[in-house]
Amino acid sequence: MQQSRLNPRWLAELRRWTRQNADLLSTVSSATRNPGSYAVKWDGKTDKGALAGQGDYYVCIETAREHGPYSLVREKVTVGASAFKKTLATDNDIEAASVAYGKA
Repeated sequence: MQQSRLNPRWLAELRRWTRQNADLLSTVSSATRNPGSYAVKWDGKTDKGALAGQGDYYVCIETAREHGPYSLVREKVTVGASAFKKTLATDNDIEAASVAYGKA
């Protein structure tokens, strides 16, 4: 990871996260995208193809502009046997966000 950047909050090399008690989980991270609505689907599997266990997970949505505001929404969701839909908080450039869990 390059630590000599002017804005250390944006890490282009960081594309994977871990849970304290689980395998790596994929993330969606990339360079600048145009403003708009985006949807992300996760098949509920770890990188090794095994189903991720039930438990607490964090949904993190982050936006940053080179010369503008930084926004972060980070909320815990509990994945269990029941389907759910949750509206997440908003922050600066993140005007609306939600997460849904259930069969596709």
